[in-house]
Amino acid sequence: MLIYPEGTRIKSDDQPVEIHGGFALMAKMGKAPVQPLAVVGARDISQNGTPFKRIFWRVFLKAGDCIAFDQMTATSRKEQAEEM
Repeated sequence: MLIYPEGTRIKSDDQPVEIHGGFALMAKMGKAPVQPLAVVGARDISQNGTPFKRIFWRVFLKAGDCIAFDQMTATSRKEQAEEM
């Protein structure tokens, strides 16, 4: 399952990012590790002010190491969700 924990697209590097913790609760209940991913290059697909998309633009996914709840130092569910 793929979840974007920000809840919205990030349109600029200056925009503050707020991560919502629901993904951590779902992973904990499903006893599943979390695989962090970053979508790189998607903001540059369309040129500013135009509805046209660039046809030959590359978008990448960068994957981090999986994070399992048994690797965490926190013990309570709330602390684990914050640490995740």
